[in-house]
Amino acid sequence: MKMMQKQWHLCCKIAITLFIIGEVQSLQNRVFNEFKTQTITSSTLFYDYFKKGPEKKEIGRLWKNIIFPGIYYEYADTKETLKTVKVETKTGTRVRNDVETIQKQNRKVGTYNVVDESTVPKIVDMKLIQEKVLKPVKKPANFVAPTPKKATTINLGTGISVLPDINKYPRPKKPIILYEYEASPDCKRVREACSMLDLTVEYRPCPGATSGFSDSMATLTLGRREVPFMVDNNPSMYRPQLFGADDILAFLFRTYGPGEAAIPASLKARGRAVAGPRVRANARPDFAKMRPLTLYGWEGAPFVKPVREALNELSLPHVMVHCAPGSQNRAALQAKKGLFQAPFLSDPNTGVEMFESAEIVKYLLATYTL
Repeated sequence: MKMMQKQWHLCCKIAITLFIIGEVQSLQNRVFNEFKTQTITSSTLFYDYFKKGPEKKEIGRLWKNIIFPGIYYEYADTKETLKTVKVETKTGTRVRNDVETIQKQNRKVGTYNVVDESTVPKIVDMKLIQEKVLKPVKKPANFVAPTPKKATTINLGTGISVLPDINKYPRPKKPIILYEYEASPDCKRVREACSMLDLTVEYRPCPGATSGFSDSMATLTLGRREVPFMVDNNPSMYRPQLFGADDILAFLFRTYGPGEAAIPASLKARGRAVAGPRVRANARPDFAKMRPLTLYGWEGAPFVKPVREALNELSLPHVMVHCAPGSQNRAALQAKKGLFQAPFLSDPNTGVEMFESAEIVKYLLATYTL
């Protein structure tokens, strides 16, 4: 009995399969015959299907146009522009030419006719035009780096220092990338943590989370524009991309510090979201193409803040070498320049290196504005 049931099921499956194959072939023949009786002069993409020789197109494109009409209009080997469609059927000749009517309708609603190339509006991207006519970045004429003045107290009002024995924890070989902006309280919490952990971070300003590097971040994150957003390219296998101050702080202290339990209470307090300013109207539009500037300083340093604000308003990427009290980066800067003083700016785009907060701000505005 079971053997008969199996044979019966097998016969049913074979019959159903043959029926489906027959129906598909019949449908293909009907569609192919109907399509072949039409003379479509919209492009070589259509009427070359039935020609022999090297001009014959792939038959697969024919089915794409039948199944998805209006999607597969042009290909790389089809340079001829689309024209008015004229169709002849078996029952008689019917010429359809609605271009003039469509044009009149589209003029009213502000759109354009897709089959008439002359009606396509010319979209002008002013940013691209500005980038083409922009002169290369160079330092201001007659620029001379100011002589650094002796700072009275470089630690005044910061309240931030490097955690004890920070060098015994892993150190990132590449700068951590952080999308942020100056006025955001949550971004400030992350910057303070980077100062405490003595990390080197590349900041990519997104003023108001809607301008600057915000577009790059949205592309990277499939449309999200939330800051702070961190990318760490240092781990060999797992390269985290984290949103939000809480998750970023937990990761940083767990990976480059004494652990999540050591996060200070001051970094756990959440602030109210602040929109902040957008990129300056006269900032160079090619900021994303600039090589990141290098800034020595730390979060909370009173003379570093104006420089950070200027970099934020100009949306200039910059590598922050944090050098809060207790940082080993202080000795590195002193060995390089003969003294330690913050802020210190190094601009690889112009070759300028300079101290003095107010002078750095003047230099940035003179160099990176139109």
